[in-house]
Amino acid sequence: TTGAQPHESSVSDAQLLEAAKANLRTCTFIGLMERYEESMTVLRNTFPSGLSQSMRQYETSPHPKGKTNAISDAQREQIRVANQVDIALYELAVDLFDKRWKSMQAQLPVSERGLSFKKAKGGRSFKLS
Repeated sequence: TTGAQPHESSVSDAQLLEAAKANLRTCTFIGLMERYEESMTVLRNTFPSGLSQSMRQYETSPHPKGKTNAISDAQREQIRVANQVDIALYELAVDLFDKRWKSMQAQLPVSERGLSFKKAKGGRSFKLS
């Protein structure tokens, strides 16, 4: 997006969303945190000479599964309304990722189609297997 805050610009949310979507479509690589293993596989196939056969996960979620605060339906709706542009952009990112994942899989030799980065024993590193 432009980085401008709503009070700083006369650009509408719809215009910002379209600009962000256009930018996202031009990204060489799109990864999704919730699909980390697949994302690293796409990254390795996008930039084959730049990644090794194993990687380390350095970031962890600030709210590990099961440790989030409960919110009411009304609060959830307020969040959804306040983040409509972000949600729409995220939905596009998921769609683009899915298409790129399928395209990559179709282009790989059959012997490599099942390869992906899997969490290694101990849980912080990933190996291609």
